[in-house]
Amino acid sequence: SVGNEANIDIVDCLEYLGACPHTKVITLYVEGITRGRRFIETAKAITPHKPIVALYVGGSDAGRQAGLSHTGSLSGPNEIYDGMFRQCGILRAQTLSEMFDYALALGTLPRPGGNRVIIQTHSGGPGATAADACGRAGLVLATLSSETREKLQPMIPKTASTANPVDMTFSRNFGEQFFDIPDILLHEKNADMFLAYFLSPGIFIERILREMGVPEASLPEERDKMITAQADGFLRLTELHPDKPIVGFTYRSLQEGMVRY
Repeated sequence: SVGNEANIDIVDCLEYLGACPHTKVITLYVEGITRGRRFIETAKAITPHKPIVALYVGGSDAGRQAGLSHTGSLSGPNEIYDGMFRQCGILRAQTLSEMFDYALALGTLPRPGGNRVIIQTHSGGPGATAADACGRAGLVLATLSSETREKLQPMIPKTASTANPVDMTFSRNFGEQFFDIPDILLHEKNADMFLAYFLSPGIFIERILREMGVPEASLPEERDKMITAQADGFLRLTELHPDKPIVGFTYRSLQEGMVRY
């Protein structure tokens, strides 16, 4: 984001960041582009070896008016920018949060060996929603081998499904849910990446601890210990399976402890 581009513009930034050895991903906040042809040439030269993610906010009438009053930029139709981004190999984000999610994933995760994904969830709704999103993104749900299904059986409830998404239907053991079961699924030879639904709200954990007889004053500290242990176990999977992207997702607040850890 370069404001009103009084002395440098977005193309100058692209050229610099494209050559910078310390930059893994480039994110662009775009209200308008003045040097269109040079932008396309520069972006096309960068995207084969470094991802670019763009958030364009001038495509609607409201966004165009806001950009004009904000920086004086003249925006173009949404369809033109959409086509230009695709032509350049630029990923287009729809929100700021999505743009930073893209950047985090592209900058930290290994490149998958294919497009086969396994989804683990504790409930059908989040799993089906994730499967739909994967399908629209060109990913396919991997078929679990008989060996993987056999390893899962001792750890999952009788109500669980070993199809893909792997639906636990409820959380029986947090240690198994956030480490042992994902570890088995990541060993699946027919899968290239792993997607896990994060549902571990503090209020749920406090209720469990309260039922275990933990004093009320100790609940916050014990809750945080449990969430940290779960998060550390899940994070350790990235060390054990460095060749496969591992992603946790949630449809709840991004401020929840398990997500933030």
